[in-house]
Amino acid sequence: MRKIRVFTLVALVLLAFAIGVTGCRSLPRKLLYFPSHGAGTNGLAEWKAGDRVIGLARIVPQPKNVWLLTHGNAGQAADRSYVLPCFSSDDSVYILEYPGYGLRPGAPSEESFNRAAREAYELLRTQFPHTPVCAAGESIGTGPASWLPGRPTKSSLSCPSTSSQPWPKIIIPTCPSGCCCPTSGTTSNH
Repeated sequence: MRKIRVFTLVALVLLAFAIGVTGCRSLPRKLLYFPSHGAGTNGLAEWKAGDRVIGLARIVPQPKNVWLLTHGNAGQAADRSYVLPCFSSDDSVYILEYPGYGLRPGAPSEESFNRAAREAYELLRTQFPHTPVCAAGESIGTGPASWLPGRPTKSSLSCPSTSSQPWPKIIIPTCPSGCCCPTSGTTSNH
């Protein structure tokens, strides 16, 4: 009888550990991405490739520069009109809508952000072959902006932190930060 209790206790501890680790692994998506899904454009033009939503844009005729903006982890592209005064009125600004944000289908992840940014950048380079295509990234958007193929003519990366490692310990003190947020490297020094 005692062996059955010990076996049951060990099994429950292992099960609890497995559930804890599995649950902990799903936390980054829940704690890192905060999309909104409003239908408004905040006065910006829709940016599409065929029928697919890519983002929103402030489009000027014959721009001197074309900027791709990869925004932070919360909200959606329509919430970024506040950055437009930071760009020259002679420049077009295309604000990427991440998968799972705004009205764009998909799920947010590091891979989907990087893939969407590469696609958007290539679309802009194709659409504007003789105009400098530049990149601006804010917060979590600095990762995708820093990994664009080729070198953008100009770039601006604004990030309040270079590591997300401390936040899991603050939010969930009992969860090891390496479990919740494995370091895979979206920041870059290039």
